Amino acid sequence: MSTLFLSLFLIIFVLFFVTLRVFVPKIYTRYQKYDSLAVLPIIILIISFLLLNAFGLTHSILIAIFLSLIVFLFNLRNFYNLCTGLNKDSYGPGFIVISVLQNIALVAFLLLLLFYFPPILKTEKPSSMIFYGSHKAGYFEKTSIFEKTTAKLDIYQAVYEEEETVTEESEISTEEIIQGTKKEEKQIVEKEKPSPKNVIYLSDIFVTTQDAQGTLSYVADKGYNIFAFSFFDKLNYFNNLKDSYSFSPFFMRYAYTNQDENILKNTEMFVHQKIIEYTSILTIMENFGQLPVYILAEGNCIAAAEEIQDKYPQAILGIYKINVDDKIEGYIDGFANLQQTKPLESAIIKLPQNRSWDNAKRIAFYADKKFTTYETYRNLQQTKEE
Repeated sequence: MSTLFLSLFLIIFVLFFVTLRVFVPKIYTRYQKYDSLAVLPIIILIISFLLLNAFGLTHSILIAIFLSLIVFLFNLRNFYNLCTGLNKDSYGPGFIVISVLQNIALVAFLLLLLFYFPPILKTEKPSSMIFYGSHKAGYFEKTSIFEKTTAKLDIYQAVYEEEETVTEESEISTEEIIQGTKKEEKQIVEKEKPSPKNVIYLSDIFVTTQDAQGTLSYVADKGYNIFAFSFFDKLNYFNNLKDSYSFSPFFMRYAYTNQDENILKNTEMFVHQKIIEYTSILTIMENFGQLPVYILAEGNCIAAAEEIQDKYPQAILGIYKINVDDKIEGYIDGFANLQQTKPLESAIIKLPQNRSWDNAKRIAFYADKKFTTYETYRNLQQTKEE
């Protein structure tokens, strides 16, 4: 189940507790001297805003913030009484009517979430690393809470159809993936597997890396280590608050669906930003000793990836261009798996509805085929040179 939807369900569940207490006043009064549940709305409101930082701006989070704010405002007097140590007041007719309306809104929101419930992705979750720094100064692994997080790396570990048999103690950590080392003395391997190839991924301007989790997971299942990067530097697309990492994809989606001319006019700027990000990625991967790499690219990232390959041919083994090298029916360029990860968001901006992971599996199949072709051609070239 999506972490975002679990968070939204939690918000609805807690707000139900707050709004339903007026219907059991005698029981509630019997065991509570103070209206202690009045503290929950402010906590839930804070959590709702924190979801922006974790998942970016979406319509579902906006609805959650709005409902949390409404419940908080109508319970503000009760919250004040609790803070000042006053006993609970009786709930008047007006407050009860408001609570009924709030319950109806919460039920409607819950039904909406259930109707647009995202499909379950049955793959391993990625491990993560966070960084501080900048594109100019470089990025470094974050070791202190006082260092500002400016980038994140999600690593999808390579998986094979025939699993290696290992002892429980021999699980490979994120550090071992990056360093390319394994604790062989703790590992029992039935059949030797080929070394996994490294693939880097950047999301396009319309989504975040989290929205590509289906594609990245299925590519990893083909035997590739996927390094998916997110950079939190302030952009200059809108030249205002909408340029923040949390807000930018939301407003970019709106600009795209409304056929905003700025999307076409600023393509060069988008590509330039992705070139800067790819350059930083190659530096990080070089520090990890994980070059050369393949690139999985879509939308505006394709032109940037091609330019990076021309500039650093020894670092890039090949590029798979999603929905260009092979046409994927129903796939929206630059939107990754948004139709699956955020069905409600997709419906509101009127994207074609698609609740299956079939396109993600197709992309993984075609990407593996393309990367294998690159590998075969390179081996032939090496053989001729020898």
